[in-house]
Amino acid sequence: MYFVLPLFCCTLKLSSAPIAIFTLLVLIVCFRRKAWRELFILLAVSLIIILPWLSRYIILSGYLVYPFSKIDIFCFDWKVPFKEVTREENVTYAWARMPRKPYEVVMNMSYSDWLPAWFKAKSNTIKYIIYLVIISPLVVCVSLLWYRQKKQMKIVFAWFVAVLGLLFNFLTAPDPRFCYGFLILTAFLPYYLFSFHIKKVRVPNYNYVLIIGLMLYFISVQYEILKKQNLFIEPHYINNSSYNNMFNIYNLDQVKLYSPVKTDRCFDCCFPCSPYLKNGLELRGRSLQEGFRINNSMAK
Repeated sequence: MYFVLPLFCCTLKLSSAPIAIFTLLVLIVCFRRKAWRELFILLAVSLIIILPWLSRYIILSGYLVYPFSKIDIFCFDWKVPFKEVTREENVTYAWARMPRKPYEVVMNMSYSDWLPAWFKAKSNTIKYIIYLVIISPLVVCVSLLWYRQKKQMKIVFAWFVAVLGLLFNFLTAPDPRFCYGFLILTAFLPYYLFSFHIKKVRVPNYNYVLIIGLMLYFISVQYEILKKQNLFIEPHYINNSSYNNMFNIYNLDQVKLYSPVKTDRCFDCCFPCSPYLKNGLELRGRSLQEGFRINNSMAK
């Protein structure tokens, strides 16, 4: 559980990478106990999980991890140009800080420049959670000073991993939707530490009361949003015929490429489709299955 699940989470969302600390802890324990058989099995399982994930990135982009320009070790002809990878990386970071502003401007801003505007744009729910995150170290310290035991330290370790994950996301792409798990755990996990104290004074079912209270809180603050989302009941059907006049068609050898005219969304209308067709784009072979590449001489 402590080894396989964190690795699997990393393949689902790269921003969850800090929880891989749990896997390192398991490996250290196995190494200290000289459990070589278990260590071999864990390493084999990690390869089974990680290799297909990395292979997918390589096949799609030519990079080991995309968009992460710092690891650039392959020279495939389908490889996305380095300039485009760097741009995509910076756009992701900049959008999370100040959306709808030129990424060149945002990436050159200091924390004091973009942080106030970033915080102001967040909903009240997120602001309250951020306040709880800020005071969470104080809550942990108070709990440990009050009564310290081994069970608490396991919770503190999990909270510390969540803090590292939150810092990792904040320093790269600080959008709460990228790190809800870390955000919620950092804010609320410290209060679980008090369950060890409250049980001593015989307050019944503290854990259940805490969980139910949190659920009711989030339901109440999101009620105005949720009651408008009839899509949860009956999702909209996309009528492709209504988009016939919204796409430009480009012929690339025997393949037709579609590009939206007034928007940057392809929806589910046409395939292959992209709002950003690059100069020098060409087929790698004679069919769509062989993929595309950028002809650098044509791109210039």
